[in-house]
Order: sequence, then C-alpha cells, then structure tokens
Amino acid sequence: MSRESVQAFFKTHAPDIEPVVLADSIATVAEAAQALGVQEGQIAKTLALKVGDERILVVMAGTERLDADFSHLRQFRVIL
Repeated sequence: MSRESVQAFFKTHAPDIEPVVLADSIATVAEAAQALGVQEGQIAKTLALKVGDERILVVMAGTERLDADFSHLRQFRVIL
C-alpha cells in the first residue's frame, strides 16, 4: 500500500484525520515513538498474518506481543 493510497483513503473516509509523514525510518515501534515524541504504547503496529487460507491484519499497541501460539487471536474467533 503506497503512501498516496493511504492519504486518499483518509481524505475520502476520514477527512478530519491528517496522516503524519516522517522523513526518517520508523521501521520499529521504538523508532516511531522516538520520531513522534510519544510512548511506545501509544504507537499502533500492524501485523499481517496468514492463518490457514485466510490473511488477517492485527492492529495492536506497540508494547503488546502475540503469544508464540497466537492465543491472543482466539478472542477474535480466529481458529488456528
């Protein structure tokens, strides 16, 4: 997904939200928090997973971790 497509989505579906574009790398939660001057728990991270034949996106706080057996996903009725 390109930056332009994200900006177009927000312009159409959430015009009151202005995406933040940073020049520096924000590949990690720590880098994003430092660049934005916030706590790591205030960063939302996205994990793309393949579960069986399905693909899902998980958005969670930057300080959260998935269990090794992905048991966190069971609360969302994802059967592994």
